[in-house]
Amino acid sequence: MVQLKTSAGAQTIKRPVAPPVYRPQPLPRVLQTKSLPHQNPQIDQRPRRPVAPSVYRPEAKKVVQAKPVSPHQRSLTPPPVFRPQQTQQKNVAQPKLAPALLRYPHGPATRQTIQRKIWRFDGTNWVEDSSDPDDKNPFPDPVAYCSARPTLVVKKHDRYNQETGTYISVAEALDQAQERVEKRKKGKRKRGGNSGEKKADNFGGKIFGGDKRGPTAYGSFSKKGCQGPHSVAHITKRTVFDMGEKMWLYPLKIIDSKLMPEPRRVVKMVEDLLAARSLAVNKNTLYEWYQKYKNAYNKAKVGGRGWKHGLREAMELHPLSVYKVGEEATKAELSRKEEDAKQSMADLRLFLDCDRKLGVPLGVKTVDRGYEEQDWKPGQKLPWVKHYEDFAFNYMHLAIGRPPSPSDYPAAPKSPERDDDDA
Repeated sequence: MVQLKTSAGAQTIKRPVAPPVYRPQPLPRVLQTKSLPHQNPQIDQRPRRPVAPSVYRPEAKKVVQAKPVSPHQRSLTPPPVFRPQQTQQKNVAQPKLAPALLRYPHGPATRQTIQRKIWRFDGTNWVEDSSDPDDKNPFPDPVAYCSARPTLVVKKHDRYNQETGTYISVAEALDQAQERVEKRKKGKRKRGGNSGEKKADNFGGKIFGGDKRGPTAYGSFSKKGCQGPHSVAHITKRTVFDMGEKMWLYPLKIIDSKLMPEPRRVVKMVEDLLAARSLAVNKNTLYEWYQKYKNAYNKAKVGGRGWKHGLREAMELHPLSVYKVGEEATKAELSRKEEDAKQSMADLRLFLDCDRKLGVPLGVKTVDRGYEEQDWKPGQKLPWVKHYEDFAFNYMHLAIGRPPSPSDYPAAPKSPERDDDDA
């Protein structure tokens, strides 16, 4: 077969070529997220919505509700009351606080004490007069204190304060009291007679500020408005309190002692005292006297403002503070004892040197022994004389800071009551 020959020009003709079409390339595999084999590819390919930022929502405060309390469990003590402290102004007198040596475990807690452990030398051994179990007692005991001072001569009735480590002898306290008496006597002469008697009442130290006169059992049962014959002179009581302050007297020990018994005990004492001299007891008079004594006793017992006045008034209302209770004393009996400060110091020395078992020492002039001359029933004089002498000894020993003996007199079965039918 013969092939046809084509011309050379026909073989060189070029046809137009179309431009390249743009084909987008797939993203590199490095930027693509890999799906786990267990995930559904359709779920992963769904368009994701943008997540809104979290909204701040403050938490509500939780209020704790008080649990209801039954009326039997409620406390009877009211809540403390806020009392703003007042600023101290210049030239304004501030109220005086109680002495620092006093303490009221049963009363207001504002009173503190600097007297914790007091020792007294009885002539042979050291005896503890008053103490506080919570005290640390930083100073040595009296035996160690005296052993470290070989030149110290210890005598009877000397006192040692283990809380402060101070020592005072009874001779030194007597000399200081004697100087105080002489200064007071000179000042009284300069003022002229009794013109300074009001200032003289302060003689008695800071404990009571003096032994001021007040109502007595004699004024209640014998003659109203009259104090009656005292068994211990007023000037002697002032001297006792003045010296007792120097010897760290603890006044709270007087409460419930033989100088200030519990009201029921003192009622029984008055009834027996009148019966021992064949005297009738007026119920209304007994009731009025009892109310005075009870109010003074409670004022001193509870504490607070006026506790000194209550303590002093209760001691004056004591039936053994006077004699001739229920009878009227003569003028000679009212003025038989001396009211002299110098003589009171001499009598105080006699009481401290004598034996207590021998009774009131002879030569004492500021202690009236007229109670021996009363009209006693048979067998009643001796026991009641001992009661009066015991009262005088307890009073005198306050001067050396010695606490009085606790009252052991029996108590009355009930308090006296007013009798409306009694004339």
